[in-house]
Amino acid sequence: GGQFLGAYLVDRQGIVRNAALPPQRRQAGASPLGADLSRTPLFRGLAGRASLWSDKHLSASSGEMVVGVAVRAGDWTVVGEVAPALLRETLATLTGSDQDALLVVDASGEWIADNAGGGERKENLGALPAVQAAFADGAGRIVADRGQEFFVGSARPQNIGW
Repeated sequence: GGQFLGAYLVDRQGIVRNAALPPQRRQAGASPLGADLSRTPLFRGLAGRASLWSDKHLSASSGEMVVGVAVRAGDWTVVGEVAPALLRETLATLTGSDQDALLVVDASGEWIADNAGGGERKENLGALPAVQAAFADGAGRIVADRGQEFFVGSARPQNIGW
């Protein structure tokens, strides 16, 4: 379904050599073939690693907010643009609606998903005391924010980096 907004086969120099796009993007005539991804944080961050997830960013090919994932195999890299809606749906499925509040932000504090169901947030959440506390110390503790107390803890999966 709509999990990926695009998948690209990228050569060692960072040039898109092949692409798989959903039907609506193919019909729109958008073609990322020949695009240079060599200077993007995702491609550059992959150096010395087998895979990497990006922070949320604006896709140069679709113009939509995406989370990128890259997997290297020999001289080739497969880059996928993941629809943030998939991450939100997965989180909602995993946590259910009666669980404690759960917030997923990338390494820069950009909102990725939560289980509150309020829709996408546009503002960067990195300045919130709860997010700062989670960035500073993964161990759980109580943090006051906007008149409420929150138990804040964090986990940073090494394979994602968020």
